[in-house]
Amino acid sequence: MDILKLIMKKLFVAILGSFLFSSVLAIIANAQRSPEEERPPEQIGFDDAFLLVFIVSSIISIFGGIPASLIIDEIMKKFSKRIFKYILHPILYIFAGGVVTGLFHLFLQGRIGVYLSILGMIAAFCFYIVSISINKIIQISKEQEEEENKL
Repeated sequence: MDILKLIMKKLFVAILGSFLFSSVLAIIANAQRSPEEERPPEQIGFDDAFLLVFIVSSIISIFGGIPASLIIDEIMKKFSKRIFKYILHPILYIFAGGVVTGLFHLFLQGRIGVYLSILGMIAAFCFYIVSISINKIIQISKEQEEEENKL
């Protein structure tokens, strides 16, 4: 049962991380486009960019990011010093994001795309930020619940 809760939490984090990554990328893409009246038909808008990136990043996050995250969490259990948790943890996520995205691109296209691997690293960092944010929210919620039970 405990592993099911962990996987559901990781699934929630993957969806939220994909949402954050898609929003950022769509905003960047939208900022670079020309005004609506001059926009060529092949240039996509914010909603199209968001939807495309969200679908692709969600698929990669769910099938590649969640297993990578579980492996990274097991690796991090071996380190007890806080310095490793604050330096090594995000580095492992970023590295895994580049590798997972590179492998998906290799599987689909037959070659590794450096640009997509960099985007995968950014998406993995979004996944990491959402993950630590959710963990902090859960921790604060449990502490408040304990305080209420004491009263």
